[in-house]
Amino acid sequence: MKALRWLVLVGLFFFIVAGARGATPTVDLNRADVGLQGARVPPNVLLNLSFTHAAAAAAYVDEYAPTREYVGYFDARSCYVYPYRSQGGASVPDLRVATAYFSVLKPANTQHGCGGDSFSGNFLNWAGASMLDIVRYAVTGGDRVIDEVRKTVLQRAYLPDGQAGMDFYAHAAYFPRKLLHQGVQTATPFSVAQLAIVSCRNRLLFGAGALAQAGSCESPGTAAGLGAFLARVRVCDAVEGPLRPDLCMAYRKNYKPVGAVQRHGGRLRIGVFGHLNTMPSTDTHLYGGVLRAPLAQLGAQRFLLPDFLPQDYSDAEWSALTGVYTGRGGGVTTYINTVGRSNAQLPGSYARAAPLAELLYESLRYLQGRQASAAVAQAVDDGLPVLTPWTDPQVASCQRHIVMSLGDAGMAGDRFVPGNLPNKRDDPGDRARGVDGFVAPPLDVMAWTRAVGALEGNLAGLEWLADGMGGASFHAAGLAYWSHVSALRPGGTPGLLTHYAGDLLPSNNAATATTPLLLAARYGGDHDADGGLPSHYLQGSDPVALIAGVRAAFVAADHGVSDAMAGPSLMALASGAENAYLFQSQLRLAENSMTLSRLPFTLGADGAVIAGKPLWVAGQAMRPIYTPGAAGILIPLQWSRLDASQRSIFDGQDGLGVARIQYLQGERTREVGQPGGVLRRRTGTLGAAPYGNLVYVGTPSLGVSGADYALHRTLLQTRRKMLYLGANDGLLHGVDAQTGSELFAYLPQALLHGAAASASTHYDAGPLLDGAAASAEVLVLGRWKTVLVSGMGGGAQGLFALDVTDPERFAQTGALWEFTDRDDSTMGNLRAAPSFARLRVSGKDGLPVYRDFVVVSSGYNNTLDDAHALVKPAAAIFLLALDKPPSASWQLGSNYYRLKVPLVQAEGDDAGVAAQALAPPALVAGNDGALAYAYAGDLQGNLWRIDFTGGPPWSDGGARKLIFVARDAKGVRQPITQQVKVAYGPGAGYLLLFGTGKLVEVADTWPAALSPQSLYAVHDDLSELAPTRSRASLQQRSLGVATDAYAVTGAELRYADAATDDAGVRHGWYLDFNGTAQTGERSVHSPVLAAGQVFFNTVLPGRDACARPATRLYVLDVLSGFAADSVGLTQAGAITGRLLDGLARAPPLVLEIKSSVGAAAAAGRAEGRKQFAVVQPGVPGVAVKVASAPLPAKRLSWREVANWRELHEAAKK
Repeated sequence: MKALRWLVLVGLFFFIVAGARGATPTVDLNRADVGLQGARVPPNVLLNLSFTHAAAAAAYVDEYAPTREYVGYFDARSCYVYPYRSQGGASVPDLRVATAYFSVLKPANTQHGCGGDSFSGNFLNWAGASMLDIVRYAVTGGDRVIDEVRKTVLQRAYLPDGQAGMDFYAHAAYFPRKLLHQGVQTATPFSVAQLAIVSCRNRLLFGAGALAQAGSCESPGTAAGLGAFLARVRVCDAVEGPLRPDLCMAYRKNYKPVGAVQRHGGRLRIGVFGHLNTMPSTDTHLYGGVLRAPLAQLGAQRFLLPDFLPQDYSDAEWSALTGVYTGRGGGVTTYINTVGRSNAQLPGSYARAAPLAELLYESLRYLQGRQASAAVAQAVDDGLPVLTPWTDPQVASCQRHIVMSLGDAGMAGDRFVPGNLPNKRDDPGDRARGVDGFVAPPLDVMAWTRAVGALEGNLAGLEWLADGMGGASFHAAGLAYWSHVSALRPGGTPGLLTHYAGDLLPSNNAATATTPLLLAARYGGDHDADGGLPSHYLQGSDPVALIAGVRAAFVAADHGVSDAMAGPSLMALASGAENAYLFQSQLRLAENSMTLSRLPFTLGADGAVIAGKPLWVAGQAMRPIYTPGAAGILIPLQWSRLDASQRSIFDGQDGLGVARIQYLQGERTREVGQPGGVLRRRTGTLGAAPYGNLVYVGTPSLGVSGADYALHRTLLQTRRKMLYLGANDGLLHGVDAQTGSELFAYLPQALLHGAAASASTHYDAGPLLDGAAASAEVLVLGRWKTVLVSGMGGGAQGLFALDVTDPERFAQTGALWEFTDRDDSTMGNLRAAPSFARLRVSGKDGLPVYRDFVVVSSGYNNTLDDAHALVKPAAAIFLLALDKPPSASWQLGSNYYRLKVPLVQAEGDDAGVAAQALAPPALVAGNDGALAYAYAGDLQGNLWRIDFTGGPPWSDGGARKLIFVARDAKGVRQPITQQVKVAYGPGAGYLLLFGTGKLVEVADTWPAALSPQSLYAVHDDLSELAPTRSRASLQQRSLGVATDAYAVTGAELRYADAATDDAGVRHGWYLDFNGTAQTGERSVHSPVLAAGQVFFNTVLPGRDACARPATRLYVLDVLSGFAADSVGLTQAGAITGRLLDGLARAPPLVLEIKSSVGAAAAAGRAEGRKQFAVVQPGVPGVAVKVASAPLPAKRLSWREVANWRELHEAAKK
């Protein structure tokens, strides 16, 4: 058994910690947009609330159905009691504001019943919730009328009672009298056959069915025969808080009801536009939209210009410690929560008309940095502010804007916007107005609304049509379309504004209705080519869908960047005589989704990629999912196969376990927007994979040898070719590379909680399975297998291994093992791909015994107290045996080994312990194929060699040597986060090639992180007596002054050898990047070796938060550090470092496109030449064509430790 000589490059991170100096800093792995254009700039979320009294209409207008769950302030699964007091000798419901509210008594039964001694929370939501309450539930968590640290009471929206025009008392259209025909004693404590419910002001009136017909708020008569109750409920106390995560958020010692504003207010800038209450529909002098709360940060953190550095914010609208409102800030939560009750002298007062299009246009003027169209009074009769003049809300040219417009049945008189032409109707609001030429193309609302009608295909004359009871125009759709595809400001960038819109029309909001707001959602941000409801449409007829839509909009604003900024991730593949193909994944970070497609491609004469149309797009069908069951044995993810603990994870508090499993399998009928849908809506069934990688597994590699390996390869010549990709839906997806069908998916046991939570409507798009994977042919207990191993990234601490030898039989053979911090508390989060290594573990009868292992580090944040274990600050390399049976437990020193790595801190670090992590190490095999050495850098710039030439147990201290410390010209340490590449060095030992820099968390893009970074080639002669090297022992290479590419210059390099080690020799070379203080240039991806050259890409995120990120590609001679000219001759002054648009998300793909070998000389040597095309993942449509220098063929005096034949063959399968 002898493998070919190899070097395996593995994803390996070390978290190194000092014990006595302070707490170990964590590394933030939650953001997927680090380094992308505009990612540091907090987006604007502007809420356009086009509300009249109709917004306070009943949320539920159908008959009560006990089996249906009605969302609202009351917990549908709880039973409530209400206090009574003695009055005139009778016991009556308490109406004192300090004590009168419903509170939880006990859980309800499975039919939401309460047994006759209390009120069903489900029933109370149906009986009393208004549409405005549903909006508040989603946006702010509800209107708090009591807001103390340990007591919170929410109140239903205050309904008009006739004093301000409209009277909602038993109003047939807005809040009808409701009847409970049966089950009264199940849903309430009343003993009557039928129950009548009337909503009045902030009260619920109960009366015996047929008797409760007449009355008014002042004199309800028999309508309140069973009592008048304040429509208030205590929520999120110490008992309910942890059981109701949909509404309640934990603070330090208490819980508070929160909505999207609180969950995302720490990053987003949020503001509100509304109407003037005093404006009647016939008044043409008071215009339709006013600023109620300016765009601003609401939480305890704000971002300071110009670099957007976070800072504590003393004017937050709520306390970061308790969640209690402070009364400070811009007034967003105050306006949303108190509209309708803010005027103490006239409660129940709402705007009399809602000119939607005019409101939308005014909000667009605000985002343009302009002033209002017309002057308005600052003091109005609702007691809430109207802000003038306006302060420009844009803080950066690339800032994204999300406009959410909500309208009700009062929308009317909204045609006075630029470009309008009168419709010859008796409508004082239907006046002509000139085109707005502030930007190009100009805003002509008639033309843009007409364009929307044309896109719909069947709405000719849309610009003249009216909609709804109030006769509102469709101009809002034209405004949304124009602002989405146009630049808002002269010289600005189009496409930075996205619209969400929704109708609060519970009684007639049919899915087929075409309304101005539905079209605004479709053409202002989401065209939804499938013909269904746009995902940006907030469907008021379905409160669950409305809440989910609001949450999705805020999540997209918080986590997303525009699709063009995310960039594709490419993997080039081919197969023998077949054409070449690209497998491309395109991220949609805003929606935590991704498309995966296969495209034919060719390389043009200049090396550029010429791609064809997609042959397939994955993620369109259902998939079987497998997960570890008892004793680690693989089972299908089916309800009947799960044990009690697994079922409880999926079932949660709502009993939707079966639906959640089907959701993960790809079922979409229970998504919000579908009839009865309650789960998070998706644009596709593949989660985003911002940091993962595509792993192609085809015919077994040619680059392996050993007993029976040839037979193994022969038997698998025709096996199904597969793509594997981990994603942030918690699944490792196995996709047929030929057809795009998903054969299976794997859900690690450690990610069950996260996968189940991903179906929730308030899922926050955090990392799940965003670790990279690797595959290899390995020998396990005497049998060759194809094994795939993946870290779980930020989703969980650990990794898993699968047998993918035969994907058709994955259900029977697929599970090998999982290893997490439950098995060893030193394990952390692993993002980089694991590695495979064969180690000599013992000897028998004079012959060595080998064993195959997976090699990983303890990863990021391994000392974080995550309730599994809290370890003392430590770091380790783990060797995990591939032959461990699934049912066997992990035993240190038996089936896994853990080696400690020393801590070396940066000098002068007085503030505390710096975050530390080892980069993925390169593994070097000896002559017998067993692991001999590992090389790895760390965040402090240290480059380590670890010696595995001895057998286990490996010594923690004796096996390590610090080879090199990377520092810039001023002596500042430079982080190493990439995998070192290793080539055979001149003379003896190895040449280690790597770059410096870090781009993992948001702080890496701050100005303080834009420090000088470099490329290095360091010679290690394996001497134990050699000192730790520095840049002083290397030969400098310098870059010229240029923009597109650089000339590389420097003195001749003479390496040390056994005979000569004088002052003139050097132990390698280095190259410093130019202008890093402005460009932030750094090297974060592993280099690639080919034909004596090293290919580095670097990323340039830029100091300016709006800078378009860029990539540079350096092609350098391995030994000298010089570039090659156009014919491949290496020399000083040759050009490299080509500047490319876009942020590289992976190492370059180096494709050999041409090679030639000359005739052999008498000594047996010949010259060969190779030509390569370099495709850069993450940089759309760009390739670089390079030629290698003349290479010695036939006989080699030195060579790279890399099997380029295997690389090339793998790229062809």
